[in-house]
Amino acid sequence: MFEKKTLFKIFEMGGDYVAIFFIFNLSYWIRYKIGFFSSTPHPYKPYLDFSFVVSIFGIISLNMTEIYNVKKLADKLDLFLFTVKAMSLTAVFSMVTSYIIKGNLTGGIINFSRIVIATSWIINIIVIYFLHRFYESIIRYFRKKGIGLNNVLIIGTGREETYFWEFIKNNRNYGYSPVGFLDDSDENIEKEMEGKRILGNIGSLKNVLINHNIDEVVLSNPSIPKDIVLHIKSICDKFETKITIIPNIYGLITYPTKIYNIGNIPLFSLEDKILLKYNKIIKRCFDIIFSITGLVLLSPFLLFIALLIKITSKGPVFFKQERLGRGEKPFQIYKFRTMIEGAEKQMNELMKFNEMDGPIFKIKRDPRCTRIGRFLRKFSIDEIPQFINVIKGDMSLVGPRPCLRLEANNFKIWHMRKFDVRPGITGLAQVNGRSSIKDFDRVINLDIYYIENWSFWMDIKIMLKTIPAIVLVKGAC
Repeated sequence: MFEKKTLFKIFEMGGDYVAIFFIFNLSYWIRYKIGFFSSTPHPYKPYLDFSFVVSIFGIISLNMTEIYNVKKLADKLDLFLFTVKAMSLTAVFSMVTSYIIKGNLTGGIINFSRIVIATSWIINIIVIYFLHRFYESIIRYFRKKGIGLNNVLIIGTGREETYFWEFIKNNRNYGYSPVGFLDDSDENIEKEMEGKRILGNIGSLKNVLINHNIDEVVLSNPSIPKDIVLHIKSICDKFETKITIIPNIYGLITYPTKIYNIGNIPLFSLEDKILLKYNKIIKRCFDIIFSITGLVLLSPFLLFIALLIKITSKGPVFFKQERLGRGEKPFQIYKFRTMIEGAEKQMNELMKFNEMDGPIFKIKRDPRCTRIGRFLRKFSIDEIPQFINVIKGDMSLVGPRPCLRLEANNFKIWHMRKFDVRPGITGLAQVNGRSSIKDFDRVINLDIYYIENWSFWMDIKIMLKTIPAIVLVKGAC
């Protein structure tokens, strides 16, 4: 089945090709015709011919990133990073190719001008970035109008399936239009159940695919027997309908894997990149360098905050509390004090106001906060002393947030995955809503995704996203 998103991709690739072509030619004119640089001009014809090749390099490089994944529209930071990466690869490919062909295909030119290639690299980054911002605005417009959406059928009516239904229903920019559910019970009827449109059971899959023009089937329930899953797949294959699996076994499917054979037996080796020795060294070195630099540069500001805390309320400047780190090892976390003295003794009285769905205690406008404490919490300034914890090795800059022993006692077994790594000052959950995420399972799922898919660039992106999340006070308590 021809996916609707392919039309968007063709549209974007065509626009990018034309843009890169004209930008390379513009760079030639800037170099030799406008007079910004004084040199003996090269003939234009070889550059015109080479611009077709450069444009192809550009499309290949962009396609190597996720920039054409219109199902997952990138945020501004990701889009910029994708663009820089792709255009940098394009510039490298262009330079290598120009060196290889030299004067053979260039009308006697020894080599294409590196200034032309560098100029096109800079202009491409700017133009392609804003061009894709424009593309995405068009895609979002059409999807809000219900154009270009993939009709989705969800098998199962459990918690994960319902959450996915509600999410794609309220976020059409991802390109989905939820049609209904198939129940795994014996009932083969179409009905409404608690707002869910049940189109039948698994036995009616074939008729549902035909009658409702389904583009994609989503499966989540791991308890469905293997033979039933294979039956579902065979029917979807027959109708060229895409089948997608939601990892409902607490992140296991998201694991990076190595595939190898023992004899004729295929094996999958599960591994977390973040736990590999050389990755741990890279992450630890960056943590130490950044934390020491941050404390030195911020020391005058931190001294001022310490004085404010001291003169505005009774009690110590710093708040120390036992938290659990990697391997459930306890450590003392350091924060600027934001509450009145004896605040922890009042916690039991406030438990009924807990706004978090799970073992974590969290309430907005905590009455125990001091006036300056509310300001420090609002902009996460109270967390800065945790750079000391990072230097000591108790924490990392990025990772799951550390929790209390009391909270961990109520964790489910799969929640314990968060203790596989050092806790962090910020994390994936913090840049995806901070305290506004009320479902603790969602927070843990984000933590597990981070652990299983870690990269150095993921840490950089999370840290960069933390800045606007703090400044714009997104999800703060």
